[in-house]
Amino acid sequence: MATKSTSLKKAVEILDLKQELLIIIFSKLSVTSLLRLKSVCKSWYTLITSPSFVTMHLNSKDRHKDYLGFITYGSNSIYISFFSYHTMEFSSSLRQHLNAKFVGFSKGLLCVVTKNEKSFYAINPATKEYKLLKEPNNHLAGHTAYGFVSACYGFAFDSKANDYKLVRVTIQNIAEVLTLKSNSWRSILMNDHSTSVMKRVWNLVDPWSKAVTKNALHWIVMDQKIKKFIIAFDIVNEEFRDIKIPGDIDQDYCSYHCSVLEDCLSVSILNTRPSVIENKIEVWMMKEYGVEGSWTKQYSFSAQNHYRNECIFNCMLRGIKGEWDSDDIFPLAEPMRPDFDEFFDLYKLPSHDTDKFFDLYKLFSHYGGFMFCFRESLIPIDRKEEDQFLLG
Repeated sequence: MATKSTSLKKAVEILDLKQELLIIIFSKLSVTSLLRLKSVCKSWYTLITSPSFVTMHLNSKDRHKDYLGFITYGSNSIYISFFSYHTMEFSSSLRQHLNAKFVGFSKGLLCVVTKNEKSFYAINPATKEYKLLKEPNNHLAGHTAYGFVSACYGFAFDSKANDYKLVRVTIQNIAEVLTLKSNSWRSILMNDHSTSVMKRVWNLVDPWSKAVTKNALHWIVMDQKIKKFIIAFDIVNEEFRDIKIPGDIDQDYCSYHCSVLEDCLSVSILNTRPSVIENKIEVWMMKEYGVEGSWTKQYSFSAQNHYRNECIFNCMLRGIKGEWDSDDIFPLAEPMRPDFDEFFDLYKLPSHDTDKFFDLYKLFSHYGGFMFCFRESLIPIDRKEEDQFLLG
């Protein structure tokens, strides 16, 4: 006959097993499903909102990539659509229509700024939470040449500080950072090397950092000799460094796109020089981060392939247009599902290799600036100081 203590021990073991099974099941569910399940009972609410579960759900290997985000522009606003890697369909629950400019994304959160570049918002599209961030201490001033920007932005997660950081660098070489938990701006104290790097910057090319890797933000900029190069900002140590763009193509006839490919810093170069019979898109990867001698030419696409890809991309945009149903963005476009078979055939990819498909597609400078990988998350925007979401 079982004693009372033995029965209690078995009951506890059953509860522990039930909890473990719930964690395994819940970790595979979408944020939308989890938000509904939170209201079932108090114990489920406690589990789903716990920092440990939120972190595990975000980092689950089953959810390596959730969505490809598309940024499209209306006359006075932006539309952000999310295309599922798994279903190959657009998500109706995540889409955003904002009277703002895109600033960046990191670990489930987006950051945008209003057109006057004063009001910033952090947004979690999955939970529908948002937060108005404090205005910067220094307002933008002066004019920029056509095709350049007055400030470039970056948004990333600092794993050491366990916090999100919003970075702004202006054409006057003023660098500021805002941390999400403090919701306050402060000037970045530059060491001698950071100062010398920023003195080289004459014009800003990238409005936001499309390449966030190795705990660093990256932007393409230009010096006074009209030569483009990359500046990198170390999120943890808050230091700047410069990186030479690879290749020997005349920069006057090139457009550049900085991105991340296979966890490496990558640069795509589109050569449009009129005297070249067949224009090329070169894709370079920095195999060893920070070592300029490790730049390796990984791909070289012909212009013919580039234009065929443009047709596929336009089909994808029509899919977005069908979702938004707004003539303001794509007039005369009919809703349709993009046909990816041609792209898979073009680059000899298995039809199921959607990860490689999107990684390659983002390399094209004409499209890459409008795409980003997005993973939905339960991360709360208003986080308590003691909550340890170890997301790095």
